Amino acid sequence: QDLDRQVNQSRFMVMSDDLRAMRRVLRRLEFVDKDGVVLLKGRMACELTSADEVLLTEVVFQNIFADMEANHIIALCSCLVFDEKSEDPITSNVELIRGFEAIKGIARTVGEVMVESKLPLDVEEYVNKVKPQLMDVVLGWLEGR
Repeated sequence: QDLDRQVNQSRFMVMSDDLRAMRRVLRRLEFVDKDGVVLLKGRMACELTSADEVLLTEVVFQNIFADMEANHIIALCSCLVFDEKSEDPITSNVELIRGFEAIKGIARTVGEVMVESKLPLDVEEYVNKVKPQLMDVVLGWLEGR
């Protein structure tokens, strides 16, 4: 019983450290204010379920989709939900490549903030979660090809 209590206490301490680190991330990225009140970005992130909430919210608030057509926005979003290993070639569509590179840059920034906030994370692995292989397929489907 003593050992079980120690294990549970250790588990709680690890979760508590991760929770504090994530709160630091949310404050630094302005999802919550210094008092922990959820701001607009935080409210948006709360509504997302299909992708990395923090990353997608940052992409939206940094206006990556501003001058894009709807089909290109949807195709670009596919890189945030596709998680299979694939050696398929990346798209040749210049607008999608530009958007993809911007998303990777945002992912790097978010990953660095997480590391600086003491979350255990490999920034390169986090950036590589963004996969472009499905963008051409989605765009083709949207255009009826």
